[in-house]
Amino acid sequence: NINNENYAYLTEDCDEDKHYATAAKYLKCLIEEYCQLPFIKRTRIYKCDTYVKVKNACLDHRILKVKAMIDGRPKQLYVYPYKIMPDPLVTQEYLVCYVKSAKNEKAKHIASFSMARLQLQGSAMKRQFKLTKSDIKTIENKLVKSSPAYLLGSNEKIIVKLTEKGQKSYKTKLYSRPVREPESTDDMYVFKCSRLQAYNYFFPFGKEAEIIEPKDLRERFIKGYKDGISKYY
Repeated sequence: NINNENYAYLTEDCDEDKHYATAAKYLKCLIEEYCQLPFIKRTRIYKCDTYVKVKNACLDHRILKVKAMIDGRPKQLYVYPYKIMPDPLVTQEYLVCYVKSAKNEKAKHIASFSMARLQLQGSAMKRQFKLTKSDIKTIENKLVKSSPAYLLGSNEKIIVKLTEKGQKSYKTKLYSRPVREPESTDDMYVFKCSRLQAYNYFFPFGKEAEIIEPKDLRERFIKGYKDGISKYY
């Protein structure tokens, strides 16, 4: 918000008045410059406070409390941060970490959170932690096979049949695209990725993509399309 204090700074103390006639013109140019930045850079500015807290927690080995939606329900998680990493196309950044449920502090597993949507619950906890060499090696091994966006769950064989239009979409739609395995044929594409990645990527393809295997992922697609079309009847 532009309150009196902000306005006083812009009109009296801000050095930009040497280049811009009024505070309004300066703000207009500032907003235009911000809007021209790629999403990942806008996020670093807009979520600056979150970035600072996460980076400090990584350096100081301190636990973060995060609110996340799991199975449609909000849950509080204890996060043991490793590092902030971009996806392969550098379109978004993710906090790669280990997490534990607030109700079950013993079991921890690898996860990642989009920095753009990360919901921190207060400041980092005073309690420190240290990831073991084995913990770090496990994360790095998983990152070799998976994008930082899809560290939850294990990779498995997924077969998708694509129409000609679907094949063209696969070539041009790069964000979150799973890597095609050599055993794929002309229209039958084989992937080694998580079900979440396959669902997020191929669901918008509609009739241009058919999930062949695994069966329960195929059923999830069928249910998703039926639930969507039911809104129109």
